[in-house]
Amino acid sequence: MAVDNLNSKIEKFTVEKVLKIINFNHARNLDINTPVN
Repeated sequence: MAVDNLNSKIEKFTVEKVLKIINFNHARNLDINTPVN
């Protein structure tokens, strides 16, 4: 049971990390695509 709990924590952590990376890249792409006034 402890191993299952650890695995689900790692999975959740990995998903959050991936989402943060995607959000960061998306924000950076928006900055690049937005012309500077």
